[in-house]
Amino acid sequence: YFRDIGRSASYAANISAGYMASLAAGKILLGILYDRFGAQKATLFTLTALLLTHLSLVLVHIPGAIAVVIACSGPGAAFATVALPEISKQSFGNRDYNSFTGVINGFCNAGGALSPSIFGIIRDCSGSYLSGFTAAIFIPAASGILLLSLISRPSAKEA
Repeated sequence: YFRDIGRSASYAANISAGYMASLAAGKILLGILYDRFGAQKATLFTLTALLLTHLSLVLVHIPGAIAVVIACSGPGAAFATVALPEISKQSFGNRDYNSFTGVINGFCNAGGALSPSIFGIIRDCSGSYLSGFTAAIFIPAASGILLLSLISRPSAKEA
């Protein structure tokens, strides 16, 4: 994407390195947030970070947007590995935890497998990744509605 918008390969590589550092820090941060604030607030934070990442990628020409991309992409990308097991545990309890987590992870992995192809098709059709990032702004919003409704329902351990 950064090469497409006229940036050098070394610039794109530095952004990638910043993303990886943010991802490492994001995993730790999410663990702390889920422990201290619970699933609803931490999920809202994480999905907001993901939404800001996609919005900043669309607005990358604005000074400072790339800093938002790097800062927010880590917590956003860490969502699948940190948040989903926590949401599964809170929503369904410890009974059948492995089954529910496996199903949730299966859907996430399917999305992760299909997303690059979908983005590639969008890029091929439009000539830019910008359309894909614009569409991706709405994914965290839709995910948030679904996940927050799942989290707010009584869990299996309460039923």
